[in-house]
Amino acid sequence: GAPVVVEEGVNGDPGTEIGPCASEAATSWYFAAGTTRRGVEQWLVLSNPFATDARIDVTFRTDGGVRRPERLQGLDLLRRTRVAIPVHRYAVRSARVAVEVEATLGRVVAAQTIVFTPTSGSTGIATSLGAPVPTGHWWFAGVGPEEGTESWVALASTGDADTKVTVQGLPGGGEPVEPVTVGLGRDEVVWVRLGRCTGDDPCVALDRKSTRLNSSHGYISYA
Repeated sequence: GAPVVVEEGVNGDPGTEIGPCASEAATSWYFAAGTTRRGVEQWLVLSNPFATDARIDVTFRTDGGVRRPERLQGLDLLRRTRVAIPVHRYAVRSARVAVEVEATLGRVVAAQTIVFTPTSGSTGIATSLGAPVPTGHWWFAGVGPEEGTESWVALASTGDADTKVTVQGLPGGGEPVEPVTVGLGRDEVVWVRLGRCTGDDPCVALDRKSTRLNSSHGYISYA
């Protein structure tokens, strides 16, 4: 029949979240925006919908360096099964955690769920679908500072060399704000604040909700 659009939703005590479903499986998946700070649970959810087994390697890029837990190398994912990996047990109390999934056999689907428990200072839940490939340009249509919230763009370098990422905001009905260029070392994870710029952290000076955020020359995911 005709093609359709599908989304999934999570509703519970931590909060409500809705996100897109994958339209295809892949051999690689990337997540730039993750955290396992106090009171936060980060879960990597892997699914093998096919009739053959898959085998995967998982890499964590954190603010404390790269981690490749032995138990998550050559991990077998049996046919038509699903597994949830507690990232927070492998990358403990890390402010920034980017995840890479590489299937050495077969193809899989990867998603991420982050649960903010009351111990973290606030409650909430965030789900996201991984990106199958890194790329040089990313756009976000509806991000920016809101009252009582903090907004960030998470950058993860997955290549073998240093790189630079330029992030620019385009406020609704206004002129583009001054872009921010951030240097990323190999395997480094950096977060760029959107609005409410204080201190020395990289920040895009947005004072109102952005209608589009343009990034170039790097792998970016919104946090």
